[in-house]
Amino acid sequence: MNGQSVCRPNYGTTVIWCPIDSFRVAYTDAGKGPVLLFVHDLLGNIGSWQQNIPALSRMGFRCIAVDLPGYGASSKIMLDSGKTQMDFYASVIDAFAQKLELKKVTLVGQGMGGQIAILNALQQPKWLKQVVVAGPNGLEPFEEPERDLLLAFATPRYHRYEDSLRIVGTTKRLFSQMPASAQQLVDERIALMECEDFDKWCKTVALGTQGMLQRPLKEQLPLIKLPVLLMFGEKDRLIPSRLLHPDMKVQEVAKVATDRIKKCRLQWMPEAGHMMQWEQPQAFNEAVRSFAKP
Repeated sequence: MNGQSVCRPNYGTTVIWCPIDSFRVAYTDAGKGPVLLFVHDLLGNIGSWQQNIPALSRMGFRCIAVDLPGYGASSKIMLDSGKTQMDFYASVIDAFAQKLELKKVTLVGQGMGGQIAILNALQQPKWLKQVVVAGPNGLEPFEEPERDLLLAFATPRYHRYEDSLRIVGTTKRLFSQMPASAQQLVDERIALMECEDFDKWCKTVALGTQGMLQRPLKEQLPLIKLPVLLMFGEKDRLIPSRLLHPDMKVQEVAKVATDRIKKCRLQWMPEAGHMMQWEQPQAFNEAVRSFAKP
């Protein structure tokens, strides 16, 4: 593979690095005011929030977005097993917030990032005020045979040999109706295949999928004491699983959280899919603004 020595997404803004233990976490920092800390989904990076950070920083927030280890411009490190991947990511977010001495943070996570944010909420660190979770993983119930079936597909090989047609299909499923601006996500994903660290990225994503499946949240949800804004796209095409739960509605997945989290506010995003912050940015940004209240 004729890859580049350095292959990072162009976020259109300055990237800063925060040293944590033996690796570095890349992040961007924009605006002033109460802190919003953004954590991306399984296939995402800092750029997943480009429809949100400029607007929310103008609304009076300090917007910080991170690349999780293995993604974007962060160090390409990973664990040997997916079993503790989500807890590792949550520990990275905790260490990052402490390193930057952040206070009264609203943690905003989407998809896998939402699952990580819930794990941080369970730990209730002193820096965390509340969480926004958009289409979080970890709520949909899977029986052991179902989980084993999905884990069998969660391999680096699956992502390594995706062609451009399948990448387009994967991207379309993130949305109710894929906006023209999302072609950028397709182009970046295709370009990633020519990067020297592409194999590491494939392994990172596989471990992330394994980690999400092996870290269900249902039983621990009643332990969350912090306020939670739970957001779902009414037309989410990824949650619940179309393959394993074709008759389950996204409302049933949301109910897993609303029945168990005492301070949970549920907000639906009409005409939005899984990546609601990109598909319906104005509605998403207003919901976050209203909840975080600068």
